[in-house]
Formats: sequence, C-alpha cells, structure tokens
Amino acid sequence: MLAVTALVACAPTEEAPTAAVATALTAAPTVPVAAAATPALSAPTGRSALPVFFSSWSADIDNPAKEALRELAELAKERPSARLRILGYTSPRGTDEANSLLARLRARVVYDFLVAEGVPANRLRRVNRGPTAGMGDLESRRVEVRLDGSGR
Repeated sequence: MLAVTALVACAPTEEAPTAAVATALTAAPTVPVAAAATPALSAPTGRSALPVFFSSWSADIDNPAKEALRELAELAKERPSARLRILGYTSPRGTDEANSLLARLRARVVYDFLVAEGVPANRLRRVNRGPTAGMGDLESRRVEVRLDGSGR
C-alpha cells in the first residue's frame, strides 16, 4: 500500500491516478488490455523475451498475460539453469519518481506471479528501466521477462 500512496503522491496533477485507479493497484484486475498485446514466448534458444502490457497507471496483470506467464514459468522449470530477468518500463508521461515507482511495482507483480507459479526466486532478477522514450504509450507500459540461456 505504501507504493500506491507514493505513486499517487508523485503523479502529476493533470495525470494523477484517481482513488479508484490507486485502489485497482491492489484489487482485482481491471479491464484487460487486448489479448493480442501479450504474445506467447517463442521457443527459447539463446535469449527470448515476453512482454506483459499494462493499462495506464496500473500494475494489474490481465488474464492473457497470466496465461503467457504460466507457460513461461513451466518453460523455466524445464530449464533449471536458465535465469529470468524482469525489466519494468513505464510510459514517459508523469514524473520520474512516479514512473520509477510504477516500473518497480509492475516488475514486482510479475516477479511475485512467477514465484507463485513455482519459479525459484533465486533465478529471477528484477530491473527497473523506467520510462521508454520514442515508443507509443501502450508499448511503453510493459514488463519484459527475458529467459537467458537454454538451461538444459
């Protein structure tokens, strides 16, 4: 809840999340982003990435993304020496502080989901990347999960 409070406090007034949006950060998922926005991870040879997209000022994982993350968790469990990097991004809208908190929160939500699906925490690494310049708003609001190495 501290992260939600900090996020609300740091957001610019013209784009500040409403109380309903702040509550949604800790409540059930909101209306999901289009299912096509979160593709399944291709067969991992070397390095592969799974993007998970989010609604504006939200850290809720939609159902299609949950399914893709479950598949990734199974793939990771089949490759016990492979590592996963979880990179949190945000849109460039808002303050640097709010974007940093939101990127960190989104990465943490994905991290917690993968741990709950049985991926050992010592194989996961979270990285806060923050705002993504030069990308559209939707493409910027994402977490990328990268499976490094085949692990076999």
